[in-house]
Amino acid sequence: MPIEGEANNPPPLDKELAALQKALAERQAEELRKYRDLHALEMQRLNYELKNQLREAAERIDAAHKAEREKLREEHTKKPLFEDRLKYLLKSAPASKGVEALRKEADAMVRLQQQERKDLMALEIQTTRMQRDELRERQEKQLKEVQSTFAKERDRYVREQQEAKRLLETTSAKSLKDEFTYKAGRSL
Repeated sequence: MPIEGEANNPPPLDKELAALQKALAERQAEELRKYRDLHALEMQRLNYELKNQLREAAERIDAAHKAEREKLREEHTKKPLFEDRLKYLLKSAPASKGVEALRKEADAMVRLQQQERKDLMALEIQTTRMQRDELRERQEKQLKEVQSTFAKERDRYVREQQEAKRLLETTSAKSLKDEFTYKAGRSL
């Protein structure tokens, strides 16, 4: 129990223990740097993959929409509305309801496709964010586990160093006692 007014400082370390802790701290700092570098590369790879997935999704929906518009255009050209189309294009006479209906149908399809693309891209972006967040969480968890392992490792090294020092002192004291006893027994 610390004396009142006295700082709660750990006992002074011997030079060997201080050197061991310094070397351990340097090794652990290097290992953490390697983990952070790895995590940066993982995030870079994920960003690259997600960017490609987003581009591919946009290309797929654009291709599907283009095919739908082409199909609608083919259907419209098959209808016998040549005269109405000509009037509409020349604007010399009011277009018939058929041409206007086709134009409205095409416009509605374009608006629907634009909204569909916007919604799909929003969903893809949300999924992308979720995947990035999941990777960050896994990486943070891994760093916490590594740092926890470092703390346990440091404590174990300190205990083993102290135990080795105690054993050395005990062994040295016993050797001295045995040597003294041996010399004392010989001199009698």
